[in-house]
Amino acid sequence: MGFDTLSTYDVNYCASQCDKKAGCLSFNIYFERDPVNTTTCKSYFDQIVVKCSYWGSAIDKTTAVNEGQWRTLEDGTPFHVLVAGSNGYVSTNFKTIPGFTQAYLGTAAINAPLDCNGVDTYMGVKIITAKPFDTELCANFCNTQTAYNVAHPPKTGDPRICRFFNTYIISKNGVPQGQYCAMYTEAWDTSYATNKGQWRGKDEYTISYSFSNFKTDDPGCPLCPGDIAWAQQDGAAQAFCTSFLGYSPTTAAVTSTVAPATSTVVVSTVVTVTEATSSVVEKRAAKPTPERYLVGAGELKARALDTPVRMQVWCTKHMSIACSQVATGAVTSTATVVGSVTPLITSTVTSTVVVASA
Repeated sequence: MGFDTLSTYDVNYCASQCDKKAGCLSFNIYFERDPVNTTTCKSYFDQIVVKCSYWGSAIDKTTAVNEGQWRTLEDGTPFHVLVAGSNGYVSTNFKTIPGFTQAYLGTAAINAPLDCNGVDTYMGVKIITAKPFDTELCANFCNTQTAYNVAHPPKTGDPRICRFFNTYIISKNGVPQGQYCAMYTEAWDTSYATNKGQWRGKDEYTISYSFSNFKTDDPGCPLCPGDIAWAQQDGAAQAFCTSFLGYSPTTAAVTSTVAPATSTVVVSTVVTVTEATSSVVEKRAAKPTPERYLVGAGELKARALDTPVRMQVWCTKHMSIACSQVATGAVTSTATVVGSVTPLITSTVTSTVVVASA
């Protein structure tokens, strides 16, 4: 993205100039020995200058391959351009995208397996070579791909929705090749950032400036086989679902008169009401979602009850779906009415009311 020639070695100046350039992610400052032509006598002398070169990609040791070069001057004299005191700096002013939650992965890219339902979440890759690195370009690809898939649904099943992308720079033998945008239907956490490049014959491919971004309101985490059945049988899960949905079990009362006015009537009423909500009452807070779907998801906030370990990988919407199918809450109410004369008839009435989910 160009360079400046300075009279002094001033890192702060280079940083300020990079910040002013749209798309500048890094700069390299160094001393350079250049030839200077003295036009009056057609001879050359050495001059040492300080240069700041600006880049629209990340830089590191692998990209520092310019050690100078030989030049042939107009009079045929060979001249060796030299580089010394070279240092590189990468910006930490990471660009965030509205609607996405971002994590910095450094020099590794996501290597995602099949999800817990055996589904391949990978949606393909876009490669950008003509523009400076910009995470928003990948976000636009992600949203555009989703819009296209929705407008052109498959004959069977649902259209694939892009909810997560990993963008990074790939370099070949230290030379950046472009910005890659890998798209997925589900979010994957930083523990899956295990792809650190590879060798292809004599060529080394490396990864730098890697970021993951997922849709904050819909990261796409799946319910795995047996999740709901487990929650229906686990006491801790049932208690958590009661808290999560803000559910208060109903207590019912039954009154019965079965004797003349002169008798003592003992009515013992035991009412047990077990109610499972048929829809999501309210998306209340649970323990924060851990790294699985992904660091900083911000979907769930702390509550009094800890989220059971198995449920910590569920998204809010799946938490609601599962909890709505878990029978929660049991209330037993006993009422006794005693008369004042010798009993003629004594009656005990037991009533059980079950309100099932719709």
